[in-house]
Amino acid sequence: MTADSDTDPVRVLLVEDNPGDARLLEEIVADAGGGDITIRHVPALGEALTLLDLELFDVALLDLSLPDAHGLEVLAQVHGRAPALPIVVLSGLEDEELAVSAVHEGAQDYLVKRHLQGELLVRSLRYAIERAHVLARLEQAKAEQLRIKDELLSLVSHELRTPLAASYQFVTILLDGLAGPLAEQQRHYLEITLRNLLDLRAMVDDLLESNRGQAGIEVRPHPASVSELVDDAITTFSAAVDDKQLELRGAVEPGLPMVLADPGRVGQILGNLIGNAVKHTPAGGTITLGARPVAGELVAISVTDTGEGIPPADLDRVFDRLYQVPGRHASRRGLGLGLYICRELVLAHGGQIWAESTLGGGSTFTFTLPAVAAPAGHVSPPPVQLPAEVRG
Repeated sequence: MTADSDTDPVRVLLVEDNPGDARLLEEIVADAGGGDITIRHVPALGEALTLLDLELFDVALLDLSLPDAHGLEVLAQVHGRAPALPIVVLSGLEDEELAVSAVHEGAQDYLVKRHLQGELLVRSLRYAIERAHVLARLEQAKAEQLRIKDELLSLVSHELRTPLAASYQFVTILLDGLAGPLAEQQRHYLEITLRNLLDLRAMVDDLLESNRGQAGIEVRPHPASVSELVDDAITTFSAAVDDKQLELRGAVEPGLPMVLADPGRVGQILGNLIGNAVKHTPAGGTITLGARPVAGELVAISVTDTGEGIPPADLDRVFDRLYQVPGRHASRRGLGLGLYICRELVLAHGGQIWAESTLGGGSTFTFTLPAVAAPAGHVSPPPVQLPAEVRG
């Protein structure tokens, strides 16, 4: 239970190691008309964490210099123990950089002790509580909107499967000549219809897979050969790249260890990445599937194209659900779910995925898989480091 109005009592957890400062703060609050504010004072972080497990508070007033912790670590531990609790930092340091960092780490406000006034402190506490309530309501509304959208997408996806299956069946019957001979133009039109039906079926499958991703995608990893995974993907997509006059080739470093992976799911990842590359690479271009060891007992698999590239501002968003890069001119754009599904599948394997691109010069999508420990005497190629932004 939290304070929802000005008439409800406001319970403040004060974490301050200086008894004099603690008494002064209580007097400042009382003098400023904070009669409905009750303060529970503890002098150390450990006591505060214990108290948070036992009692409910509306806001925490937090000193960052304590006997058992110092700096942003104090804020991080309190925020980790009670993520929904609004926190106001109270510091003796007039440090703008620290103040900004504290807000980035979840603090609602940063107050300097020597500039503290009663009305300012009371107002800061009340505003922190109200902002937390507003954010909680917004998160709740966002979660409800996502739930409704997911239910709608799931319903629509399942309902589309039956008419799609019927349409596909009858079109293939006609193309196979089972209903009589076709004129050349009739066959041409039916082939166009079939391609679009397959595109629509792929979109429906993506919608269903996307909804499964929200609940957690299941993978069944076991030792697998990277070379075989890449070769299978090249074989599967050879016809698609030939139709668009593209070259699809492999560049797997020799001596790679086995990876712990679900081959079907890895094939799905590579299929989405290659399909994306085919869409955005003009005729005469090249798509390369590479694999190499990386530091940390991982193997990195990459799909590189010579296509149009991705604007730098969009690189961080290409894996978002339903996101499509504005202005990209593919004949069949899809729903913007393929890369999102790739990310969910890679994360389910315990790996990471990222994109690198040069506008007008092509893109590389890379994901990692855990390597299986090599047998004694096996010599693997030297690993390379992950990019800094991926290492985090």
